[in-house]
Amino acid sequence: MEIVGDRDRAAAADRRYYLSIFYQYFLGDTKNYECKLVNPESLRFRREGDRVIASAALPLVIQNLKLGYTLTYYLDYFIFNDTKQFRSAGKNQCFFTYQGVALFEEMKPESPVRTEMWNTNRHKAYAGSLGNFLSCLYGNDLHRGQYTVLKAGIPDSSKVAKWLASLEAQANRPKFLIDSVFYFNEAAGQPGYLPYAPQFPFPVFTHTLQTEKPFCRSMKFNDSLLVFKNKRDTAVLWDDEISLFVIGNGELEFYPNGDYQIFNGDLLWSSLESMKKIIQSLPMNFQPVSN
Repeated sequence: MEIVGDRDRAAAADRRYYLSIFYQYFLGDTKNYECKLVNPESLRFRREGDRVIASAALPLVIQNLKLGYTLTYYLDYFIFNDTKQFRSAGKNQCFFTYQGVALFEEMKPESPVRTEMWNTNRHKAYAGSLGNFLSCLYGNDLHRGQYTVLKAGIPDSSKVAKWLASLEAQANRPKFLIDSVFYFNEAAGQPGYLPYAPQFPFPVFTHTLQTEKPFCRSMKFNDSLLVFKNKRDTAVLWDDEISLFVIGNGELEFYPNGDYQIFNGDLLWSSLESMKKIIQSLPMNFQPVSN
């Protein structure tokens, strides 16, 4: 005979486990302290095979005490791949993804010390953002921001052949390599990989033009770009923060401070490699305070 109390205890244990996953991989705060979910009762969890899926009956209210914002977050989905393979592979290999819309409201600091702390933390979180990338791009100085831009996909054979021919005289000619980044394919509803060729940086600045507006450049491109932000000051790409950058058929105008607007297109700037969490999130129009 099955005892109802045992089922209730098992369900409660499952929910505690699912909440711990949500706090760690969505909020980025395992203790739910610096980045606090005020209404966890709004979350609904279900398991589909190896996946833990979360949805919300009501908008989530989140207090980010690290950056000084209260967020109202309209969660579309949160998916975590709960397998031993991902749990044992290390935090940067652990697959999770989420999507939603966040509304930010600034908290009122109780002291100048708190204001200074928020400004410092916001400035750190700003590095690697779309605004920071566009600010560096405006001055054709991606090196300053430690950015590398590559086209998602495999280059055409003629480009590869030309590159290999240019290296013919070298004694140790490098092999042509294809690498890839892990991401969630929304159309297929499952994780996948985006290939890229590290040897072929995308000349993104050549796709920009100075407009008639003062201090304003515009750009157009139909490619899907991978923007690598060197967060650990190493030569390799695999430990960078990686963002997918797409503007489709639209035109993007941007300014020296990183502010921007999109015309006739859909802008996508999405963090890949399971690194970006709510505790690091800023409003899209955030501008750092100058020292």
